[in-house]
Amino acid sequence: QSFWLVPGLVSIETQLPLPQVAERIAASGKAVRYVEPVYVVHALDTVPNDPYWDQLYGMEQIHAPVAWDDRTGDATFVIAVIDSGLDYEHQDITGNLWTNTGEVPGNGLDDDGNGYIDDIHGWDFYNNDADPMDDNSHGTHCAGTVGGAGNNDIGVAGVNWHCQLAGVKFLGGSGSGSIEGAIGAVQYCIANGFKVSNNSWGGGGFTQSLYDAIDNAGSQDGPLFCAAAGNGGRF
Repeated sequence: QSFWLVPGLVSIETQLPLPQVAERIAASGKAVRYVEPVYVVHALDTVPNDPYWDQLYGMEQIHAPVAWDDRTGDATFVIAVIDSGLDYEHQDITGNLWTNTGEVPGNGLDDDGNGYIDDIHGWDFYNNDADPMDDNSHGTHCAGTVGGAGNNDIGVAGVNWHCQLAGVKFLGGSGSGSIEGAIGAVQYCIANGFKVSNNSWGGGGFTQSLYDAIDNAGSQDGPLFCAAAGNGGRF
């Protein structure tokens, strides 16, 4: 194909590597100014095909589509959602669900030696068992925002289209839980080597014990504790 806008410019299709093409053209004796690949480019501001995308107010506010031009997540990176659990059967969650490969499901043993029995997808510190299923919906909502599978033509798109979501439940069906459970959740993240946790909860008063737990976790190369600013409109 030739282009009148750039006199003498032509594009050719070949299976040869670019250096060999340049060598052959040079050997032919033809006066050629340059040889370069026909690069593939992409539209800016990547927008997913998820049907509820236009209802995700926050994604535009943080300029997520611009970031998605560069990357859409890391399928190997684990994010702990410390909340009311997560619906691990949700279509936007299942593909990004963390699975503890060190555990044998349902055998009643702590196979990986992390102190928790059969913790396949996380742990429930509210009921003290291995099932972090969400019975409130808040944790699932947060998990979807953090890492709901994107561009899969289903539901919403999370900030990370690709990641691993671990359910670390300490809030019950009413949406409340104890500081004791929160500290246990932070410990669980350290026990499993998670590098970041999402914490969209608050209330009560200042608690030195939780402060110490978070501070000590940081000194032990524990997870980055990401906390919500709150919805009350006050400091």
